[in-house]
Amino acid sequence: MKYFPRMKTGFKLFHGDYIPQRGFSANYQAKIGIDIDYNTFVGKVAHGECDKPYFIIGPPGSGKTVLMKRLAESLMSNKKRGLGAAAKLLKRIFPRWSQTNGTFDVVYHVNMMNIQNFSNATLAQVLFSNTDLTIKEAEYGFYAILEKKIKIAIVLDGLDQASWYPVATKKVGPWQESTTPLIFGNILSGNLLSHVPIVISAREFAVTNLPQNMRPTDYTALVGFSEKDAKALYCELALNMNDDELSENPTSPIEEWDHMTAVNASMMYMCLTPLFLEFYVLAKKWDPDPPQCATEVMTRIIEIFRTSKHASEHNDIDCVISKLKPMAYQGTMEQRLEFKKEDLEKFDIREKVILDMVVKVACANPLGQRMLEGMYRYLFTHQTLQEILSAMHVAEMEMADFKKFVDQECKNDFWPAVRNFLCGILKNARVRERISPKIFNPG
Repeated sequence: MKYFPRMKTGFKLFHGDYIPQRGFSANYQAKIGIDIDYNTFVGKVAHGECDKPYFIIGPPGSGKTVLMKRLAESLMSNKKRGLGAAAKLLKRIFPRWSQTNGTFDVVYHVNMMNIQNFSNATLAQVLFSNTDLTIKEAEYGFYAILEKKIKIAIVLDGLDQASWYPVATKKVGPWQESTTPLIFGNILSGNLLSHVPIVISAREFAVTNLPQNMRPTDYTALVGFSEKDAKALYCELALNMNDDELSENPTSPIEEWDHMTAVNASMMYMCLTPLFLEFYVLAKKWDPDPPQCATEVMTRIIEIFRTSKHASEHNDIDCVISKLKPMAYQGTMEQRLEFKKEDLEKFDIREKVILDMVVKVACANPLGQRMLEGMYRYLFTHQTLQEILSAMHVAEMEMADFKKFVDQECKNDFWPAVRNFLCGILKNARVRERISPKIFNPG
C-alpha cells in the first residue's frame, strides 16, 4: 500500500494520553507514544503471547476498517510450513477459509456489527453466526480450535458498532450457553480463547469504558498520515478528480496544499485523517472556495449528494434528506448503525431514492438457515454521514428539545463527532449560510 496512516503504541490509553474527543486530532496524537511499522505490528499479532485481545483504536475515518482487512490478508499470506493433518482437517471444517500457506490455518475476519445479540447461545454459535456453517460444522470446527488442532487468528472490526456491549459479570465455559455480551466479556477478560490471537478495532470510547478486567494490555492507535504522505495523496486525488478541468484551473494541487497549510493549518491537520482528506478533495472539487472547517466539508458532501445528477432525478430528494436526519439521529441515540425496512417506513423514506447514500446488504441469519426474502438492513456508506445528519437534526430542534439533548445526551461517549459537527453548525455562520434552506432550517 503506497500510503498508510501512522501507527503508535506505548502510550497510556487509560490515563488520558489518547483524547480523540479533541476532534480530528491526528496532530496531537502523533506526538504521543512510539512509532510502530506495519510489518512489526503484523509480527506482534502473529507471534505475540498476550492472553487478551489486541486493540486497534482510532477516530472516525482513521483507517481502522482498511487496516483490519489488510491485517487479515497479511496473516493469511504469511508463510508457514508443514501443516499435514491439520490442513486435511481444515478442508473438511472450513473449506472456503483454508489457507495452507499461511502462518494460520484459518483467519476469521468479521465486522462486529454482524455478530448477533443472542440471549442463549454457545461461543461457537455467537462467533460464527455470520457464516454459512451449520451449527454442527461450527461446533466441530470450534472443538478443533479448542484442542489446538487448528491455528486460527480472529480479526474483529468495530466494537463500537456492535448492537451489544460486552459484560463480564461471571465466567462462562466454552460450551456453556449464555448471552453475546457475556461471552465477549469473557473473551476480553482472557477467560475464553486466551490461546487465540484476537485483534479488535474500535473508537476509543468503546475501549476506555471497559471495566478493569476487560481492558486490553496491548493496543495501537492510528494517528493519521504524515504531512508528506497527506500532501502527496492530496495531489494524486486532486489530479485524478480534475483531469477534465486542469486547463480551467490555474492553481496546481501542490500550490493549493501549501496555501491551505499557510492560512488554515488546523484544516491541514484534519486532512491527515484518511477519510477526511478524501472528503476535503471532493468538497473542494464541488466548490473551489476551500472549506474552512470539518463541518463545512461534511455539509458540502451532503450538498454534493443532493445535487448529483442521479439524485436530482428524484423530485423529492430534498424531502428525503430531511427525513434521513431524524432517522440518523434516532440510530445514533440508540447507538446503532443499521436500519431496517421498518425504520424507512416509519420516516416515510423510499428505498430507491437513498441507495446512493445508504448501503443495502443481506442480513445475517441463524446458523444453517437461508436468507428469507425481504430481510435487509441499511447502513449509511460511512458512519460520519450518519453523524453529520444527526448534528443537522439537533441544530433544527425546538429550544426545549435542544436543551434536553444538551443536558441529558450530549456528554455521552458516543456523541463526540456529532458534538463537533453541531458546534461547527451553531458557531459558524458561513457553514449555516452554505447549506441549502431546502434541507436545513435551524431552530
